[in-house]
Amino acid sequence: MSEQVGFTLRGRNPDVLTCIANLSNDEVFTPPEFANRMLDALEDAWAASNGGANIWADSSVRFLDPFTKSGVFLREITTRLVVGLADEIPDLQTRVDHILTRQVFGIGITTLTSLLARRSLYCSKHANGEHSVARGFESEDGNIWFERTEHTWVGGKCTYCGAAQEAFDRGGELETHAYAFIHTGNIKSRVGEIFGGQMQFDVIIGNPPYQLSDGGHGVSASPIYQKFVEQAKALEPRFLSMVTSICPAPPSRRSPPASSSRSRYSTGHIPTSSAPRPRSRRRIRASAIPTAHCRKCGFSPIKCRTSCWRSPAQGSSTSLT
Repeated sequence: MSEQVGFTLRGRNPDVLTCIANLSNDEVFTPPEFANRMLDALEDAWAASNGGANIWADSSVRFLDPFTKSGVFLREITTRLVVGLADEIPDLQTRVDHILTRQVFGIGITTLTSLLARRSLYCSKHANGEHSVARGFESEDGNIWFERTEHTWVGGKCTYCGAAQEAFDRGGELETHAYAFIHTGNIKSRVGEIFGGQMQFDVIIGNPPYQLSDGGHGVSASPIYQKFVEQAKALEPRFLSMVTSICPAPPSRRSPPASSSRSRYSTGHIPTSSAPRPRSRRRIRASAIPTAHCRKCGFSPIKCRTSCWRSPAQGSSTSLT
């Protein structure tokens, strides 16, 4: 296999995932630069908890993005593993196959984003296609799973995510936005069904969907990102890193953001023997990066759905509790 195989996409000008991240769309894509800052924080946290060990040089670590959109986290993780495992697995094709079939996993949130994620990771929308850089898959999906999931309606709302039936009970030609990761009462069993066997992930990382229409007055939407955090904790990973919000609801698009409202990511060590419960007050180590809000729409750069973002040069660094 040529040493110029497709794991240098971010070196191209421009990186397609950077372009996609700047689009105005219902799917909010994470810029590669931001994803890499999260991975840098993960690398530091892993080394601090494992005697200075390099996470990218460990061929046994499993990664999951349970709400992959562009596939940027999986692509950047794979890029780092390809470099880090060079000494342990000298042959490039063997190394790539090991990483893609045994270490990197994703769950798509829509049909389109699952295809995009496969294209980013495997260089082909079909993991077993002729243009795929992987040679070890029998299925077209590879390790990026997606199947249409339906809401469970009770009293006009979904019992799992709170989505409004009038907004999301629609025909098969449209996406349901019933995200599989949070539409189950037993996430461990569901993940086992998706990927086969008893899957234990060392790292869960990503940028979860933020909110869904709840059928309230006017343009009303309820946050759902916390449901993804709760499900991820239930899987008991060693490390969990997600883009989240400190405030319980997004700031108004028509008013300046409150000084206490921040969007951030956190990388925390969660002991595998006792992962914190969703509402636990247990402290975990965490790190944050400076953040800012759009002066026009009130959202952070990651959640802003317009191209109007301007930084007011403010930042924060806090710890999770």
